[in-house]
Amino acid sequence: MKGAKVHGSPGDDIKVSHKKPKVGGGAPKSKKPEDSPQTNGKLIKQEPSEDFQEFVRVLKENVSVDEMREILRENGQDASGSDQSVFDRCADQMVYGPMEACPVCGRSLELVGLSYSCMGFISEWSKCSFSTRDVPRTNANLKIPSGVKNEFIKEWSRNYQASTERPKRELPPTDQPFSGMTIAFAGRMSRPQLKLYGKRGVYKDTELKESGGFIMEKDGILFNCAFSVCDQALGLNEYCIMQIIVMPTEEKHYLYFKRGRVGDPTSGEERLDERTNVGKTIKEFKQLFEDITGNEFEPWEREKKFSKKRLKFYPIDMADGVDVRYGGLGVRQLGIAAAHTKIDPRVAEVLKLLFCQEVYRICITGLL
Repeated sequence: MKGAKVHGSPGDDIKVSHKKPKVGGGAPKSKKPEDSPQTNGKLIKQEPSEDFQEFVRVLKENVSVDEMREILRENGQDASGSDQSVFDRCADQMVYGPMEACPVCGRSLELVGLSYSCMGFISEWSKCSFSTRDVPRTNANLKIPSGVKNEFIKEWSRNYQASTERPKRELPPTDQPFSGMTIAFAGRMSRPQLKLYGKRGVYKDTELKESGGFIMEKDGILFNCAFSVCDQALGLNEYCIMQIIVMPTEEKHYLYFKRGRVGDPTSGEERLDERTNVGKTIKEFKQLFEDITGNEFEPWEREKKFSKKRLKFYPIDMADGVDVRYGGLGVRQLGIAAAHTKIDPRVAEVLKLLFCQEVYRICITGLL
């Protein structure tokens, strides 16, 4: 089928072919010099759709990224991202046909690596994990918004979309050496754990507990928070810890911040900053809380009001005390131990630890 001339700008002629584009199939066929008109001083091949990347290049030279985004939005597709991703996404549907929505969550699909993956989220907690190499496409034509006046797009729509046969995109083969096999693991597998020390527990990596450091408390609020964010579809499993630690013998305090991947102590960010202005430190603590969670600090601490935000951390609700697994007792437990015995409170604390049901419950659970 002969190509149709398309005018990208006055005096610039480009042909759009209806031949099947070769994706990953080698270099495009060479053309005679007389079959390759000049566009703005650059050589343009007569049949750009013969190679998908060449077609994307021609689109860039004749269509603006804003027009590409308009076309994607008109067809219910994701119009965000870099200019390159927008051109790739739109060219994919111009050449191979409009894609259907994700069958799991109804959002748009996009080529990522060697397969098409869903870009949507099932909820604020998790991204959609749908992925396929055989992407479902509709038989309908790609919708062109009325606001797009580009002559290149108009000519393409009149000629290429009239074709009843669309090429199928052939993706490169995947390297899956264990395809078709069933793999079993024997024995007990250990799980990475994030050790929390309770609301009053100073995190061990600060090395300030040995010097008498304790968590700052002001107006009934303890400035100690731990967070986690996990999304299996994205391979995301991170934690974050924030504390304001006061030193009893010094007129200073510390702001501790640690963020990393669960099970990998060498990854992430960790800092311990010495401070002298309490007001500024509290203000920075609250701002950090809002930055990583998308919520305000005090409504969570006072009333447990919190709204999970997409890809943001969620706070871990810790007991008001020190976790018994790490040598501590809750404030209420300490009070009970001291009130119902006449022996030295320090001895009472040791006895409480030895006979604490919670300690044995945790130990037995760990053996299961």
